This record gives sequence, C-alpha cells and structure tokens, in this order.
Amino acid sequence: QIVVNLLSNALKFTPEGGAVELSAVPDRGRIAMVVADNGIGIAPEHLSRVFEPFWQEENSLSRRHGGAGLGLPLAKALAELQGGVLRIDSQLGRGTMVTLSLPAQDAAQNAAQNASAPVEAEARSAAFSPSAAS
Repeated sequence: QIVVNLLSNALKFTPEGGAVELSAVPDRGRIAMVVADNGIGIAPEHLSRVFEPFWQEENSLSRRHGGAGLGLPLAKALAELQGGVLRIDSQLGRGTMVTLSLPAQDAAQNAAQNASAPVEAEARSAAFSPSAAS
C-alpha cells in the first residue's frame, strides 16, 4: 500500500513525457525503496506539511486529479507501524524523491507471507471445489 500510494502521487504530479522510477537496495540491515520522478516538485515551504492529513499543495495538477490528501500521511503511518521511515526530498520544477526505509528482516517476512497467501488460498479453494470432491 505504501509503494502504491507513492507511485500514484509520482504519476499524478509528473506531466506526460516525464519519468517515474522505482528502485530498491539493501542498506545496512534495511531495505531502501525509492520512488523518484522529474515532475513538478514540491515548494520548499510546503515540504513540512506534506504529511498533514487532508493537506494538498494548491496547483493546477492537484485540482485536476483531485484526491483527499491522505496518501502521504497514510504511507508515513504504515511505514512507521513497520519500524520504517519515510523521507521526501524535492525541488520545485525538478521533481521529487521519496525514500521508504524498512527493516530488512520484517520486509522479507512480509514479502514471503504475501507471496504465499494466494497460493495457499488457491490450494484451499481447489481442495473444497465441487470438481475436487468428485
């Protein structure tokens, strides 16, 4: 959910022809995921407010695409619940880079659980399907 929110914002505020990049690297027992874009960026005076619920910078793109102003506050809260940190670096007119840093062990366990969940659900479904009972 965190990465989906970050990618959604990057895509929303990057004009057509711009670029959005997602990368992940190990970082001293943590996993750092970075969403970077060359979109409109965030004014320096507004950076301190981006994690406030319902706050949005007023510009033509935010008015055109809407939103409730909850994506970044939710992403930050979810990151912190997992022992993570969310950091934003931005330059107005040049783009934004959001770094999500999570403990590597927890991230690996969560990924393994999420990856196996559909397989387990399919196995249970197959075990109880009418065709399996025949």
